[in-house]
Amino acid sequence: MAKTPEYDSPSGMAGEKYADLMPPCFYCKHLLTVGFQERSERWTCKAFPAGIPPAIWSRSENHNWIIPGQVGKFQYESQRFDNGAGYKEIITFAGVWQKALGG
Repeated sequence: MAKTPEYDSPSGMAGEKYADLMPPCFYCKHLLTVGFQERSERWTCKAFPAGIPPAIWSRSENHNWIIPGQVGKFQYESQRFDNGAGYKEIITFAGVWQKALGG
């Protein structure tokens, strides 16, 4: 994914949107914890409290629908981010920034 120079990203990296640097789970409302692979710590969320499968946080498997083996009916749902230009944005599972509806 190409970086788009537009405005400060929610991650605080001034001047560009760096969605391609973070897994989609980082932007999801349901994220619980962020782990470190090198220490064998797993990312967790409401759908995968024992650990988010690598296929999801690497965007190899889409989580815009219910996946067999997950807990509950949770699926990827972007947080809303203030873009600094007077409206909110969300980021799709694929890493594309979009204007949030109603914001």
